[in-house]
Amino acid sequence: MTQTSHLTPISLRLINGLRRIAATNLDLPLVPLNNNKQPLGDGWQHRPFSAAQLIEAIENGGVNVPIKGKTKQIQPQGFGLLTGHPLTLNTSTPLGVDPERSRRVNNKTYYLMAVDQDGASAIDKIQELSGGQPLPKTVAFTSQRPGRCQYLFLVPEQYKDA
Repeated sequence: MTQTSHLTPISLRLINGLRRIAATNLDLPLVPLNNNKQPLGDGWQHRPFSAAQLIEAIENGGVNVPIKGKTKQIQPQGFGLLTGHPLTLNTSTPLGVDPERSRRVNNKTYYLMAVDQDGASAIDKIQELSGGQPLPKTVAFTSQRPGRCQYLFLVPEQYKDA
């Protein structure tokens, strides 16, 4: 068992969240962040981490990232989800209690897409583009600022370039 007595409260919260992500069996591409929500290191968009890799790095003093040709170890203060990367869902992936939904999505490749809703004008545009239909039910997250959130979708592979 890894000793965690040296970890800060933020590190412990990150590990807890990452363990929850790991429990989904989704190999989500994650990016370690600093305390300003900025990705760590050069070329971060080409260096996603798994939840397990970030847990190990946090427990061992931080992630090793390239910065201006040198490698530095930095303790993440958060993590972000890197969209646009393929995910292959398989039968071990829990998708809720709907077995029909699990059958339809298993062993297919999807891409993550986030739709930003940044205020009243974005709400109006979403309504316009959807013909007045609400967005499909999905995961949403917010900074708690009024009228602002992101919706996360799995896009089937055949639409990845659309």
